[in-house]
Amino acid sequence: MDQEKAIALLNQAGKKAYLEEKFEEALASCEKTLELDPDDIEALYNKGLVLCRLDRFHEALEVCDKASRLRPDKGIIFIVKGFALDSLERFNEALAAYEKALELDPEDADTWEKKGNALYNLGRFKETLAAYEKTLELNPKQVNAWRKKGDALYNLDRLNESLAAWDTALELDPKDDAIWYNKGCLFGRLGRFNEALAALEKSIQLNPKDADAWRKKGVVLCDLGRFKEALAACNKAIKLDSENILTWVIKGAILENLGRFKESLAAWNKALELDPEQANSWKNKGDALYNLDRFKAALAAWEKSLDLDPKQADTWKKKGDALYNLGRFNESLAAYEKALKLDPKNGAAWHSKGLVLHELGRFKAALAAYEKALELDPKHADTWYQKGYLLYSRRRFKEALTAYEKVVKLNPKDAAAWNNKGRLLGRSGRLKAALAAFERSLELDPKDEDVWHSKGRALYGLGRFKEALPIFEKALKLNPKNVHAWHNKVLTLEKLGRFKDARVVREQASRKGFSF
Repeated sequence: MDQEKAIALLNQAGKKAYLEEKFEEALASCEKTLELDPDDIEALYNKGLVLCRLDRFHEALEVCDKASRLRPDKGIIFIVKGFALDSLERFNEALAAYEKALELDPEDADTWEKKGNALYNLGRFKETLAAYEKTLELNPKQVNAWRKKGDALYNLDRLNESLAAWDTALELDPKDDAIWYNKGCLFGRLGRFNEALAALEKSIQLNPKDADAWRKKGVVLCDLGRFKEALAACNKAIKLDSENILTWVIKGAILENLGRFKESLAAWNKALELDPEQANSWKNKGDALYNLDRFKAALAAWEKSLDLDPKQADTWKKKGDALYNLGRFNESLAAYEKALKLDPKNGAAWHSKGLVLHELGRFKAALAAYEKALELDPKHADTWYQKGYLLYSRRRFKEALTAYEKVVKLNPKDAAAWNNKGRLLGRSGRLKAALAAFERSLELDPKDEDVWHSKGRALYGLGRFKEALPIFEKALKLNPKNVHAWHNKVLTLEKLGRFKDARVVREQASRKGFSF
């Protein structure tokens, strides 16, 4: 057999083995050919291609470089070279190789697509889009190009166009699970969570082993407030890929929403086991510990997070919260001030700064902090409450009443605010309005003996002694040690002319160690 015929047969055998994915066998055929003719161009670029499939990219590049020196007019060589460079994440060089191939054959749709891929990997999305559009001009039925065009548009925030491109891809191939997954992500970004869920379920139906789709389904179910189902989806993702940090992070967040803080802590610990240098995971661990009232441990976790990323305003605020709960008020204040230096518009940090300044007796500064917090978020009921509490403690009763009226407008179910409003109304002599406030407070919290006592005092002040008596008795039933309720019960009995009963009650109180 002559050499030319032998080379042809070997090249044919190599191609057949390649198509059957017998890459080692294909490589052997290429090498036998090159033993006969080291410059056989077909064997060289085929060898480069086979080496790429065997993940031997550096060797593939060497082969392609030799081939391109022999035949610089052969576009396929530059395509294979581009593929090897892409695989090595040398995207600029890959782009140059594809552009060389396109100089030789500007009508090759596949090469335009590959150029688009390299540009995408470089984050040059406008140019990426142009490359995919050229691909589709040459071959409108190229599904991958439609999908990738959608990806580029998504990254350019042209979401409706992105959706249209993916829909076109699905018309050509309705079983492409990756496109259904992308649609799920897009709908989630648009806040169209039910549509996102439907798209992700379709993706999972087509590819039930896609851990990313299960994880994203968990996120969308979370957005829909369906936390138990979200947890099940996350657990499925973990079963498929237990080494994905993001899945453990999401699981931790879901468990936190379910109030299952110990399990949430275990999830954060797993995320940190996989990557102990993740500042966000340390922050999340701190959150779980804080929710378990483990303030020292929470503080340590947040400090670790800040070691890794000291510019997290929210974590400085959280550190301040832990220090506050540990009674370390000066350190707490310093942490809040650091948070506010990083983010002067952090209303929660201004609120917390107000709390710690109040604890430190710096009342003017505390009030200023609350007012700054309310400037940033005028609908924050708790800040209005704390402002009212501070004003009340400084005997600025009219201003305090205004603050509590604001609280109950923003949060009509705040029993304590209704109680404080009632006290202030009573102090100003508006006893009927005070009584109404106390009754509203008791509707919300019927076990607060202090409010029962306050209601009794309002009735007493209105001269409604018969009604006041059982109210004081209710307060004493809830707290038999309330000396003021004992005293007011005696006074009420006297007002009713029941002096003998009043003496008996006074003696009962005396036996309990109360005197008035």
